[in-house]
Amino acid sequence: MKKPAIIIGLVLFLMALPIGVLLVMPPWHNSSSAVVHNWLCETIGLRLHSFDDYTGPVRYWDDQGRLCTEYMVKDGLRHGRWVEYDERGEVTIEGEYRDDEPWDGICYPIDMKGFIGEYKAGKPWNGCLPAFDEEEQRTTWRLYRDGVRESEEEYQRRTPGGTGS
Repeated sequence: MKKPAIIIGLVLFLMALPIGVLLVMPPWHNSSSAVVHNWLCETIGLRLHSFDDYTGPVRYWDDQGRLCTEYMVKDGLRHGRWVEYDERGEVTIEGEYRDDEPWDGICYPIDMKGFIGEYKAGKPWNGCLPAFDEEEQRTTWRLYRDGVRESEEEYQRRTPGGTGS
């Protein structure tokens, strides 16, 4: 008797959510939430597709139905143009990816994380960005201005609003 009540409660809860929340399985979900998400969607008859082998456009809308992000995916990886829009529909961020790597413009070096920076021709250009360090043989965070690596002191001195301004 409890199981139908739980399912009905979950279905009512899900009906109150914006449809975009139900249809998108973001890649940052952990395995437990993915299992629950898949079970809930199957329970109410929605079919999900994994990003793993998907090729095509990905679009996200806000709760008012306005397009806020769109990008292309090739074989599950960011590949092509990435655009974010404000509430007026104006472009706020535009970048390009190749095989899931930031290539040109304003990009997120790590997918679905808050880190953001400028890249040109696949090279870190402006910001605190991850880059492979030949000496240490690992990826580390480095400061860049106009494609040149800078020390933290120099970056702060030359950055508007930094300690040296």
